[in-house]
Amino acid sequence: MKCENCIVFYNQRFVFGRYAPLDLGDAARPSAHKRNVRSTMASKSELHMIIGETMEVAQFLELELGTILLVQEADENKWYENPIDNSKAYEKLLEKVNKNSLGASLKKLREKINHKDDLVVIMEEALQARNRFTHHIFREHGMNRFTDNGRDKMIADIKKLNEKMEKAYSLAQPISERLVLEHYNLVQKHS
Repeated sequence: MKCENCIVFYNQRFVFGRYAPLDLGDAARPSAHKRNVRSTMASKSELHMIIGETMEVAQFLELELGTILLVQEADENKWYENPIDNSKAYEKLLEKVNKNSLGASLKKLREKINHKDDLVVIMEEALQARNRFTHHIFREHGMNRFTDNGRDKMIADIKKLNEKMEKAYSLAQPISERLVLEHYNLVQKHS
């Protein structure tokens, strides 16, 4: 007997809209949306595009870290042994994790997973990049968005922040994918 809520948990890529389905491969990864190098000054729409792409990467990273936290806690509590009885716990945990900020998720993740030093550094850099992008980029660049040269500077700065977040995402995504698959297999084994 399969629990619908557990199926939703494992298929959250589709049901909860947390991120793109696995079968899309690289096309679903934020890095696949990079634009080509241009030879003219940046337009406002190009600036808006890179801002949107960077927001997307930040959200993809948050989703992957949230998924890792979901699976870690579900495994710790052995919810896979009786997924039907634990379906409400899955839902409550999903709600809780979705409310976490990237910083809170990283802090919890450091407590739960044996991180290699490089991974911790990359995740911390991504957090700093995301926070700077989200809270300071327009303040730091002031009126730059209104001139061609200013937009070029702003885009170059945002691209650097984007790269740091993409690097962290590219590390978190396979971990998340593997953990979800392992947890799903445990549920199948105990069902």
